[in-house]
Amino acid sequence: YRDFVSEERDPVVRTFAIRALGRHGTVDDAPALAERLGDDNVYVRWAAAISLQRIHNPAVIPNMLATLGIPLEAPDVRESIAVGLGQYREDRVFQALVRALDDPELTVNYAARDALRLMTGQSFGDDRVDWLRWYEGAERRGTAFDGPGQYLYPTYRRKLGFFERLAFWSVPTFEYPATPIGLTPAGTRGTYDDSTGTDADARPNG
Repeated sequence: YRDFVSEERDPVVRTFAIRALGRHGTVDDAPALAERLGDDNVYVRWAAAISLQRIHNPAVIPNMLATLGIPLEAPDVRESIAVGLGQYREDRVFQALVRALDDPELTVNYAARDALRLMTGQSFGDDRVDWLRWYEGAERRGTAFDGPGQYLYPTYRRKLGFFERLAFWSVPTFEYPATPIGLTPAGTRGTYDDSTGTDADARPNG
């Protein structure tokens, strides 16, 4: 599927190839995914943004920042980029996420806010001024990115249907949020504390 990511003319095939590469690729595949952020097809760009949540490679940060800063880019793409940037604890990423707090799309605001909170351990909501005031002091102390949160890429899970619950011998399994390839420490956890392991909120990852 690597060849399909860059050489396939059909955008549907490119989209599925990008998703596959995001799930099964390596750190070295991240630049190829980042290039697809400039694809002519919005669904291809969206798939690339989601896949970059799953692979950690600082080399793709410039592509991600550029996409986040395009006002006319689709909100779903920019939201997914903001989520993925939460794994990179760097000044340039922090500054871009703070700017995204003023994005006209609420979903982008929320994604940027959550990424900032994860990176820093702080919670200033959507107040750009408060974030920058805090950061000025924290950066001088070298504690700006001491947040205890661990970045895990989001996944899609849904509530089981009635008949799925009845078929106890064949209960569907869902992917859990996990640490991106190339980012340490590794680890996985569920999106929600569900003792049965079968339910979760029905929010897709984009």
